[in-house]
Parts: sequence; C-alpha cells; structure tokens
Amino acid sequence: MPNSAPLIPSNLTPPNGGAILASVSNTFTYTFNDPGDTQSALYIEYGETIEGAVISNTGWVATPNAEHTFVSGTFTAGKEYKWRIKAKDSINQESPFSEWAVFKAANLPVATITYPAADFDEISALPTYQHALSNTQTKFQYKLTDPTIWPDIEALTWAQIEAMTWDQLESFSDALLWDSGIIMGTGTSIQQPTGYLDGNKTYKIQVQAWDIYTNSDADNRYFKVNMNLPPTPTATAGVDSSNASVVLTITNPTPQTGQPAAASNKVYRQESDGTWTLEASGVVGGSYSAKIFASGLQVTYSVSAVSAVGDESGKSTPVTITASLSDYWLVDPDTNTGFRLYADPAWGRMQSEREREEIWGVDEAFPSITYDQARYYQGSFQAGFIEDSSAGSGASPRVQAENLRTFIDGAAKKSMWLKSPFGDVFKVDMSNFKIKPKLPGDRYRAVSFDMVETASSGVSYAIGEYDLPPTSPASFWVIDPDTGRGVELEASPDWGGLDSERDRSDEKTFGEYYPTAGYGKKRAYRSSFSGYIMVDVDMPTALNKIRNLLDAPTKKPLIFMTPFGEQFLVDTYNFSFELVLGRLGLVRRVSFDFVEVGDIG
Repeated sequence: MPNSAPLIPSNLTPPNGGAILASVSNTFTYTFNDPGDTQSALYIEYGETIEGAVISNTGWVATPNAEHTFVSGTFTAGKEYKWRIKAKDSINQESPFSEWAVFKAANLPVATITYPAADFDEISALPTYQHALSNTQTKFQYKLTDPTIWPDIEALTWAQIEAMTWDQLESFSDALLWDSGIIMGTGTSIQQPTGYLDGNKTYKIQVQAWDIYTNSDADNRYFKVNMNLPPTPTATAGVDSSNASVVLTITNPTPQTGQPAAASNKVYRQESDGTWTLEASGVVGGSYSAKIFASGLQVTYSVSAVSAVGDESGKSTPVTITASLSDYWLVDPDTNTGFRLYADPAWGRMQSEREREEIWGVDEAFPSITYDQARYYQGSFQAGFIEDSSAGSGASPRVQAENLRTFIDGAAKKSMWLKSPFGDVFKVDMSNFKIKPKLPGDRYRAVSFDMVETASSGVSYAIGEYDLPPTSPASFWVIDPDTGRGVELEASPDWGGLDSERDRSDEKTFGEYYPTAGYGKKRAYRSSFSGYIMVDVDMPTALNKIRNLLDAPTKKPLIFMTPFGEQFLVDTYNFSFELVLGRLGLVRRVSFDFVEVGDIG
C-alpha cells in the first residue's frame, strides 16, 4: 500500500478562542494525523488578526514532536493573533495547513496584598483586606486560615506527600476558617466578617485573582491580632464655616469578643515633614472641632482609640481637608473660641514696628540694625457685627460687640490670632478698641482696634527657595546677594529714583557723612518703593517670603534691581504691607524705604 501524505493537523493548542501569557515561553501543540507514519518536520505561520498584518513563520523545523515553543516576548500582551500548522511525514510529504486558530496574548494577573501591609503586622480591629488591582483581573477570592493548626500529616504516606506541591502542602497544613467565595469583577478589598478572629493570635489571609482566560496569581500575608487594644477608629472631616472649624466625626467600631472598648480618642495632625503631632486627647462623644489655622490651608488628621486602662490603638486612615474662611476671625489660641468679623478686604496697613521705633525718635543712628528673633508690625482693623444667628457670640450685634470688647480688653489680656479669608494669620495684641452703632436699633455695630504683631504666624521661615531673576528683568526685584535669588515686584515704571543723602545730611543733623558703619566717604543715596507682589497663587507664602527677605532676624544689605538696568546695594527700612483691591483682584502691596550702602561688583 503506497505511503499517503499526512492529513490536516488537528487539536491545536492554543485553540481557537484560547489565550496565552505573553510574558513567558509558550509551547504550541497539535495532533499529527498520519497513521502508520511519523512526523519529520513542522511549519507554523502566525501573525496578528488585524487586516494587513505581517504573517511570520517558523520555516521548516526538523522534529518528530508535534509541538513548538515560542520564547517570551514573541507575542505582545493585549493583542489578538492567529496561527496554523502543516507537517511532513518521514518521506517529506506535506499535509495541508490546518484552519487558523485565533488566540489572545495576555498578562498574568498579579495578586499583591497591600493590607495588611507586611507579614506579622499587628491589627486591633476587623481588617478590610486589600490587594493591588491587576489590569487583567476579572474575579478574585480571599481565604482566611489558621496556620497554627497542623493536622497529623504523619497519617499521609510518603508517596502522597511527594505528590503534593508546596502550595498544596501549605494549604493542607492550614485550617480554613473563612472563604469569601469567588467574587466577580475588579474589586480590591473585602471586610473580614465577625466571628472568626480571636485575640492574641496569628492568622494568614490569601488572595487569588484570575483573568478572563482563567490564568491566576496568588499572594498571602500573615498578621497578628491583638485584642488587648481597642479597635482602630475611623474619621471623616467636614467644615463648619459658621464657626471657622474643621469638624472630625469619629467612629469607634464595636469590639470583638474579649476586646476592650474605646473610652476616648486622640486626634493627631500631620506636619509638613510627615510626622504626627498630638492635637487633642480625651476626646469623647465622637466629634472634635479644630479651628481652621489658615484659610485655604490643607490639613491632614488621624485619630486613635484609648481604652479605659490607657492602651492606645493604631492610628486611623488619614483624612485630608482644605478649609476656607469666608470672613475674618479673631481667635483665642488657648481655647479656639473666637469671633467672626465682617470687614472690607482692604483692611489697613501693617508696618514694621521695630523699624518705626528706630527711625522716629528712638535711635537716630540710621539704619543698619541687628534684629531680635521676632519681627513686629503694627496696624489697625475695622469691622462690623450684623444680625447673624450663626455667629458664635450671639445674634444681637450689640451683644456680639460687647462680648468682643470683653474678649479683647478683659482682665486676662493676651495675644489673639487674626485670620483673614485670604490665608493670612497674624498673632496680635490689640488696643484702642471702639464700638459705634451704625444703623437704627440693634442691627449693626461697627468695631475698630489698633494692633501690633507679637509673633510670626507660625509659618516657618523655611518657606522654600526664592526665585531666580532673569538676565533682563521686566520688573523690579529685591535679591539676596549671597544666593542671587529674591522676590519679584510690580510697580509703576515712573519710579522716583534716588536722592543724594550726602546733600541732605546737614538738614537731618546726621553729621557730615552718613553715620552707618561701612559707608566711609562714599555718598549715600536714599529712596522708597511701593509695589505689588508678583505671584498668581499662595499670596500668604509670597508675603512671608518678602517679609523674611527684607526684615530678616539678622539684617544685611540687599540688591535692588530695576527693569531699566540699575542695580543698587541697599539697606531697607520702614517695610509695610497692605491687602488692597488691584487690577488682578485682592493683592498684597508692599512698601519700604532704602538707602544705598555700596556698589554692585
């Protein structure tokens, strides 16, 4: 009987509608159909299914085996491919090509537990298990086991043990406590039901994730349960604009059997460096009110629970909120109680008080001064009380004004926080308090007072790097000569220039030469400047930058640069600032005088 050619290959794997993992090597198999003969070679064609795609081939591969391995990277995850096969028998007779089999290349779903975050982390409340979402996940499953129970594995034969994989052995050695069942979808978390965890024990949680092609990956985590601690609370944050407060709502979960309940809570605030500062302890009732420190400031809080014997749980998941003030507030820093003040946004001028004392009658030695570590500014404030049931001090303007007078001029007088709706915070002493009715009846009371700043706002002097001026600036700049960086200011181009102080010295009785050490016999010039801070956002920080530069604790000469090419080395004094309505909205206008002290270069 003559030797006939092989029939069409069949049983292709991957089959039509199948899938492979693109990140690993893949062995394609089929059935060689030639009864009574053997295969001598195979030839595979493959390519993407899109129209016009290049069809690649293996060429004739000499092999008696009905399989071929493609190395990882041959196929790209997320793409659809097709393949077909033909083969030769022992006398090189070819079979026809098989039908095309269409398959997809996929990535293995990756299951990575993210909470508990590390093996043997200690928890004190029912956990919500979490895992990272794989972009190919279509379903997942969690299992809780007790790894401390080891069944009598000696009852198994060595053959049974040797036949098991490590995962099977590990699973065999754990006692299954709870199984979530397979959950369809791309979820990444599940709450542990009650009734499965006891105190002071170690458990193992395992997650398994599958893709659409039933490829899967698993991860597990061991964790400790310490029921001697109260359960970790949760917190949400909201804003009470009527009281200039951030309100934290604290929820303490129901304790597990044998676990102590929360007797109180602690509130922590996160600092800019990521550390936590205890803001309040002994908080009861499930609510805490924190005064907004500065309008527009983003603040992050976390809470913990404390048992009756003082044991503290872990911190809750942080909650972040950005709170804004709609009006001015005067706040007692010790009690966080305060008053809402309705005011014109252009509320007045704050001038360097220390400089004014030096210039006006305290010390006529002009003006290179070594400052104390605090900078002092003075100003005035005008506001009003209207009928407002939401105001913390009562609906009656008369009562509100009288309460404010007691607040400001009480027997235990102290500095207060003055907070603007634009992000500024000043700690001030107040004087010359006045109340004036404005409308008939008890409908409005105008109040005013003078104030002097007694401390910086609490914003650190480490306020970031100053700006680098361009080679040819289009505006005015004040620059630190040691760093070459400074602050940009906008001003009218008809700046008044400099006057010869040498000529004016006789009128001012300062002596023949300008009396600041280091001036020598050089002629000194003086001038003044008024302009606007050039910044689109975060005006409070921009204001603090120029305050820190012009009025630093240790004064030094600065470079004053104009858009017309001049540069002067100057001492600055009489620095002041205002909140004013300009062409760009509410801006900070700054003013200062200066005297030339030397040449540039």
